[in-house]
Amino acid sequence: MKSQVNLIRSSEQRSASMVSLKSLALIFSIVIPLVILLLIAWAWMGYTERRSALQLVEGQWEEAERRVEEAQAVSRNLREVERYHTEVDGWNRSRLVLHEWLAGLQQIIPEEMQLRTLQARQRAEFVEDAGASRFFTVTLTGRCVGPDAENTVEVFRETLESESAFDSLIERVAVTGFQEDQSDGAAEHDRVFQIDVTFKARSFIETAGE
Repeated sequence: MKSQVNLIRSSEQRSASMVSLKSLALIFSIVIPLVILLLIAWAWMGYTERRSALQLVEGQWEEAERRVEEAQAVSRNLREVERYHTEVDGWNRSRLVLHEWLAGLQQIIPEEMQLRTLQARQRAEFVEDAGASRFFTVTLTGRCVGPDAENTVEVFRETLESESAFDSLIERVAVTGFQEDQSDGAAEHDRVFQIDVTFKARSFIETAGE
């Protein structure tokens, strides 16, 4: 018969397990907060990285918007300059080169006629087919001497209207005044006259007759 006596006190007894519940509690109390801190740190780093990327993208977007605004401003200025250029070019191309016309006029004036005044007028209007156009009118006044003064003025009018050098320019020529010359020294058959020359419309886009 065998008998066994346990001489170890209850307070001195140890568990056969390698890790006690107290040790586990201590481990968990340290590890879990550490894991949570690591997760928070990882989340914060991700947030910081994304915020930096967002700020970079926002900066690039603001720069792109600034360049777009600058490009739009340049485009507006260019259109404005082109509009002014078109207007100036239109005025230039639609002008009547009066000195050239006068040089041709000088060649067909009869010896019996003397021009005294020349008055040029112009107006701008919109024409349905031609667009904005300029209209020129020249009024000539003068005197004609000799018994055949009336016929001389009429022949001059017809020549002016039909002359090939003026045909592309002139729309109509009309004698709007013809009467006795009452100036000092005028002879019995001398006459004074007024002739209105209406030129063809000259478009700002394409000059009439060219």
